Amino acid sequence: MVINVSDSEACEHWIDDHIHDLEDEAWCRGHLSAWASAGHASPLERLRDICETLLQRHALTQAGHCYRVLTEHPDSSPEDLFNRAACAMQFRGLARNDHYWRPSLELFRVVTKRNPAHVAAWMNIGHYWLNALQPIETGEWRTEAEGAFRNVIKTLNRWGRVGHFPQEHQRRYRQEALLGLAHLSMASGDARGAADSLMEILAHTADHAVAHCLLRWPDIWRALAISEREVVIRSRSTPIEPSCLVHALSSPEGIEECIQTLHTYGAVLIRGFFPRQPVDRFHQKHRDTLLHHRRHNEGEAWRLEKVEPRDDASSITVDLSHLIDGSLLPRLITLYSEQRHPGWSVIPHQANHIQLRDETDQRPEPIHQDHPVHGKQSTFLTCWIPLTPCGNGLAPGVELYLERFQHPVHLKSEFPAALNGLPDGFILEHLHAHRFVPHFEPGDLLVFDPMLFHKTETLSRTEYPRISCDLRFQSGPSAFGYGDQSQSVVL
Repeated sequence: MVINVSDSEACEHWIDDHIHDLEDEAWCRGHLSAWASAGHASPLERLRDICETLLQRHALTQAGHCYRVLTEHPDSSPEDLFNRAACAMQFRGLARNDHYWRPSLELFRVVTKRNPAHVAAWMNIGHYWLNALQPIETGEWRTEAEGAFRNVIKTLNRWGRVGHFPQEHQRRYRQEALLGLAHLSMASGDARGAADSLMEILAHTADHAVAHCLLRWPDIWRALAISEREVVIRSRSTPIEPSCLVHALSSPEGIEECIQTLHTYGAVLIRGFFPRQPVDRFHQKHRDTLLHHRRHNEGEAWRLEKVEPRDDASSITVDLSHLIDGSLLPRLITLYSEQRHPGWSVIPHQANHIQLRDETDQRPEPIHQDHPVHGKQSTFLTCWIPLTPCGNGLAPGVELYLERFQHPVHLKSEFPAALNGLPDGFILEHLHAHRFVPHFEPGDLLVFDPMLFHKTETLSRTEYPRISCDLRFQSGPSAFGYGDQSQSVVL
């Protein structure tokens, strides 16, 4: 078989023709292996082009098969092996089953043996143990996790002397490694060691939100000297003014300003983004179906595909698609993606929810970030659309906590086994001064990244249920150093 992928356009066309064939690992192995060993010019480069294009399309099953063929070639590189591991981690990035993640860990270990200076592989090894979802019964993991984070710092120190790595990327890797060491110290009861790591972060980034949060942990706070406490108090970031987040979109050109706000603060609230009339029509058409579904199901939030009967679910999905496609939302998401992750396709997360909330809520969403544990998929956006007026006493809206976090914070309520988990109450106390509860009208749009803390507004009495939907869109890489396009950790 002749595979003509001599340039990027030919590669795209070839993948279009064989996208379904590539789902079959045996087909990939038979055709791509034979082609790669047949003496064609630069066969490995062409294979890498195929793999990268599949990744950028988020065709992870096909990319995984192709990476397996690529890494079995005797001339493949450690970077090829890393990308195979990162692809597997992203494929199961939202899974909470360690069975899917461990094979990636083994591959990252092989990468570090072949290239001891591979910072991204060391980072993923450290975070495998830091984010373990099941209780760990042996102590061997601690040595490996600490060694991984210290190898990151040691390698960065060496790179810094030779100017091998951009300063901004060094800073972000170093912060994440120091945070990892702080969490490991906290887990072992070494409050002073944790404080030292966190104070080193603040020495380089005075307003680092997670470092400030962790330094307020009672044991660590007691371990600080009085002079160090003064540093922490003086350097904490200034709360974001709510008015900075709110825009009124008067013309399509205003999209750029909204994107800049989203870049800067991690969230933007756009008043009147959707024309009111189609939003009201959507709500009136489907309100009874949603109320009926709620009465017969536990919980107040569900995925659209779980709505019964299926004809109703299909009708809701079609009408919601029309509402979205007839707005500027596709343009906003596409422009945001092009600026943050050029070349990567935008795809829906397939985790669209409809929510109904009132004073009878048995399970309101507690304070949380939207990030998953494994994979660090911080390249998606949540778009929250109210279909009824809510907030400030009318019906439960969304409480936002306006401190800019660049890193995930795991909460014990969500991840009780995670070593870096913190109690919800501690986070709420830390962020209380940053609380913002907007009033929402149908047609408004709230967009935020996975690091924004938020929760369902709780009310003792409501005028009517709040009905809303939230959509998620993914673009760009997922794992630490994934694809190595920018040589930066994705935070």
